[in-house]
Amino acid sequence: MKKYEGMFLVDQETANKKWDEIRGHIRGTLEKYKAEIIDLDKWNDLKLAYPIKKRRKGTYIVGHFNLNEATLAEIRHDFQLSELVLRHVITVDTGKKLFLIEETPPEFAPAEAPGARKAPLAAATEIPEKIAEDADDVVSKEEKAD
Repeated sequence: MKKYEGMFLVDQETANKKWDEIRGHIRGTLEKYKAEIIDLDKWNDLKLAYPIKKRRKGTYIVGHFNLNEATLAEIRHDFQLSELVLRHVITVDTGKKLFLIEETPPEFAPAEAPGARKAPLAAATEIPEKIAEDADDVVSKEEKAD
């Protein structure tokens, strides 16, 4: 079994009126294929960039679950046929936070910040000099060839 993350887009009005039904539908579809659900949370209500099934506003639901890889295609198929779920995406959950940076790494910290490293900046200024030296070597080799 692998850990997966699923994001489900549902109609905002339906989510507000029938939240228990939508959550039950998503949970039931996953459990139908013996998924071990870790969490299933409602995220934001947003205006959609373009209409999807004549809906202009949607609610995102994000869940994490363990699942047998062999059943993944069947689950995706069930969500494609669902009338409650407008769109969905299911990916392998690597546990990495690609977009949420909780702490600024030292190399990106402002120079005034206590404990900020200055070494990466010094190294960056040395690189163009090295490139210039290498370029001079290439030019001199080309001149010798002529």
